[in-house]
Amino acid sequence: MEKITVQTAPQAQHHEFSPSKLQQYRDCPGSYKMQMGMPDNSSEEAKEGSMLHACIATGNFDGLTEEQSELCAACLQFLAEIAGGENSGATIYHELPIQVRDANGNILTEGTVDVAIVFADGELATIDWKFGRTPVTEVNRNMQLATYSVGVMQKFGGTRCTGHVFQPRIYSRSQYTFSRPDAIITNIARVIDRCKDSALLLNAETDACKYCRAKSKCPAFMAKFNALAINEVNTLDNPETLAALYETSKQVEKFCREIKAAMEQYIDAHGECCGYRYKERPGNRECTDVLGAYQLVQAMITPAEFTKVCKMSIGGLTDALVAKMQAAAEAKGEKLTKAAAKAQIDTVLAAVVQRGAATKSIVMG
Repeated sequence: MEKITVQTAPQAQHHEFSPSKLQQYRDCPGSYKMQMGMPDNSSEEAKEGSMLHACIATGNFDGLTEEQSELCAACLQFLAEIAGGENSGATIYHELPIQVRDANGNILTEGTVDVAIVFADGELATIDWKFGRTPVTEVNRNMQLATYSVGVMQKFGGTRCTGHVFQPRIYSRSQYTFSRPDAIITNIARVIDRCKDSALLLNAETDACKYCRAKSKCPAFMAKFNALAINEVNTLDNPETLAALYETSKQVEKFCREIKAAMEQYIDAHGECCGYRYKERPGNRECTDVLGAYQLVQAMITPAEFTKVCKMSIGGLTDALVAKMQAAAEAKGEKLTKAAAKAQIDTVLAAVVQRGAATKSIVMG
């Protein structure tokens, strides 16, 4: 299996009808005009996603937390499964730029595919990594994956392409083989035409609101927000109503974070907002020298009692040991991968490490 990593220069801005936005615009065409001129401020989740995409493409997990390393490793394992192993003859492209053109050669959209695979028999596949905890739209209804697949078809001259979505945090996977590129291109063009139409078609009854930057000024979303706010509590024992309100509340929760961020920006600039201002509290205390602290109190506490109240970062210890092991191996002219070093450390520490209670999150399906 030949692995080719395609490094692309950072783009100043995304295409106005990027593949990742088409599904939102299909569900709510008016959101295109509503967001015009608004900055695309990346969330912490989006920044983490970009970092993990780069780590998967390069195979370099340096600086990642234990959980993040496990997510990337799961993605690479999924890729190996789809590509068919070392002897499959498949060529793998990471971070591959694609364009989708209409019958006249006009560019409708362009973007970057996380992974594209060209198999030895000419078959094509795409993979899109998603690191959220909420299941994304199934591939057969996912316009982003359909667009990526058409772009790969046009780039490599195929007429069918299997799109895959993999979400390692919830171990969700979905796939579908797209075989009607002309129909998909027609659909993309139709979405773009509706966005550019003079009528402002707003639809807040879809997932389009989830990533829309214009929620705070959208009359359709505000009506939805108000409807949630005045809903009577006694309807929460109805499972259908509860599920619908829960889905809406996730979008409203993000909106509330945006309101708080806007309030903080206003107070930063003006000192206060209608009586609201900052109140500072002292930060949490941290011990900068554990051994030094023990020496200061050893007359009052036994070593066992002291270590009982100390909390060790297993991830931090592992990272430090991995760095030392890799440096020692490099000094000998040897190569030691982070995964191999971590496996050795896990074995050494197995007797004194245990996982805490499992956490639960609400997911669909």
